[in-house]
Amino acid sequence: MSEVTNPTPPASPWKAAFASRGFLVAVGVLAVAAVGLNTAARALEMYFKKLPVPLRHKLDDERAGIPKELGAWVTVQQTSSLNEDVQHTLGTNEFVFRTYVDSSIAGREAVDRLVALAREAEAMDESNEAEARAKKLKQQEWTTALRRIQIANPEAVMSLNITFYTGMVDTVAHVPDRCMVADGYEPKDATARTVVAGKYPDDTPREIQMQYATFEDQTGHGRVARNVAYFFHCNGAYTPSSTDVRGKLQNLFEKHGYYAKVEMMTDDPGKPKTQSSKDDANKSIDKMADLLAAALPELERCLPDWNAVKGGKPAPAESPVASK
Repeated sequence: MSEVTNPTPPASPWKAAFASRGFLVAVGVLAVAAVGLNTAARALEMYFKKLPVPLRHKLDDERAGIPKELGAWVTVQQTSSLNEDVQHTLGTNEFVFRTYVDSSIAGREAVDRLVALAREAEAMDESNEAEARAKKLKQQEWTTALRRIQIANPEAVMSLNITFYTGMVDTVAHVPDRCMVADGYEPKDATARTVVAGKYPDDTPREIQMQYATFEDQTGHGRVARNVAYFFHCNGAYTPSSTDVRGKLQNLFEKHGYYAKVEMMTDDPGKPKTQSSKDDANKSIDKMADLLAAALPELERCLPDWNAVKGGKPAPAESPVASK
């Protein structure tokens, strides 16, 4: 009977690797490189991850945030919460999504009626069948009243959306050029426009460069064209370019980083898209500048004080922003 021998166990790959002089040399080189990179980054004060810069006031704070009345512009609708999926896609919980109406054009009585209808509808309990029906009727009445104003003066109804991001490296989320196209719209007459939106505290004009385009529906569903403008406030300065924002956030010598995106929109439900004109666009842009003249000082009051951040000191809670 032949003797049975046990098979030789396979050699450990780790043991074989560490027995290899070439492997040990490679590990040593990588370790030295890693230590050297970290040492060099610290010595040169390079930052691969940005420290967050908090807002001085929450944008939607009822007392200290952006007011619901901005001069003649009055909020008639506000999105206060988002479902979990939308919130995740948005990437921030610091936002203001509002519809403003110019009471100097629409009339204060009509605006107050819209505000009252929205408040009454919001107070109704949808779990109660009778109140759910009444709420739907209130919402329909509100939509009809708003549409009546838009048909007469489309530039008097303005959507204002502001979002705030901080602590990121190079992500610039949700610009209309991508989001509107993904929703079936096509940009027409896209251009950079400069508007004067009031003045800074030192009495110099607040010149804002923004990206502007008319987006036309390509789905065949007959949706009206939308006039959209947007720009950013990034690390203490305004810019119309998402590329510029990304460049500032990728600056390895900058320790902190934030940006706010400001987006505005008007549409004209009373006119086919084929009848839109440059005059309509100019009216829309003029009204955007009018709203911004009232809104931007309030936004700047909420944003981080970049001068204080750069000086290494926290900004006082109520100090005005002087950055441009």
